[in-house]
Amino acid sequence: MSIRIVGSSFQWGPLWIGAMKCIHSFEKPLFLVAQFKYISLNFDLRLSSSVYLGCLFTSSAMSIILSPLFGKFYASIGFSQTYVIIGLLACVFTLISSKLLTGDKKALNYGNKFAEGEQATA
Repeated sequence: MSIRIVGSSFQWGPLWIGAMKCIHSFEKPLFLVAQFKYISLNFDLRLSSSVYLGCLFTSSAMSIILSPLFGKFYASIGFSQTYVIIGLLACVFTLISSKLLTGDKKALNYGNKFAEGEQATA
């Protein structure tokens, strides 16, 4: 995502813009699958839709909060520099998230009933 955002800051013609949009079309489903997988591994499955709704709400709220800020950046430093800053921020938050959002090791064995010594019932 960071590469796509920084790549969008360059104005190398319509083919370049099209290529950046194509990268986004691959990126969005991957993020959705990763988000659902993380929610299903770390939260009770009965709460998964509520947790996902909370993620959507947070995303929308942050868009509302950050839009005026980035609009001021567009006006003061320009489109290209603003997208470089957004891309670098996305990279920083990705690195932080990769360290903080670790999967639960017990949840990774959810398909193996006998991993923790459970007995089979007939």
